[in-house]
Amino acid sequence: MRSLSAIADMVPHAGTMVLLDEVVTWNSEEILCRTSSHLRPNNPLRRDGMLSATASCEYAAQAAAVHGALNEGGVSRGFLAALKDFQLFVDDLAQIRTPILVSATRLMADPAALIYGFRLYGDAPDGADIAAGRLTVKLLESEAP
Repeated sequence: MRSLSAIADMVPHAGTMVLLDEVVTWNSEEILCRTSSHLRPNNPLRRDGMLSATASCEYAAQAAAVHGALNEGGVSRGFLAALKDFQLFVDDLAQIRTPILVSATRLMADPAALIYGFRLYGDAPDGADIAAGRLTVKLLESEAP
């Protein structure tokens, strides 16, 4: 299990913009993270007391970044280039009162880009879906394998 401080070293963000609290489990193809940052009043993605569910894509992108860093033994530089099949099942993440689980599965990897399927769901017995989709990370040329 990796803690928030270790995660901060694996994402291109700092402070309250590090949205994931811990890595629950991971292997070469997938990662499962847990977070309660959606409940924090100082979450930088909140607007007017609401945390739009569209922020789910940032949670998923951070999980993909952590997965890449764990697999590659260091941080790769890249940016979120595309979202596909993005589905939202709630409007406001701040209304979810349990921790959120963020699952990301690497679907494709090449020297220029990575594609991950992702799912966010509640960390509760019913595990209700929050968001799902696919994201493409474009790797910067100087960092591409």
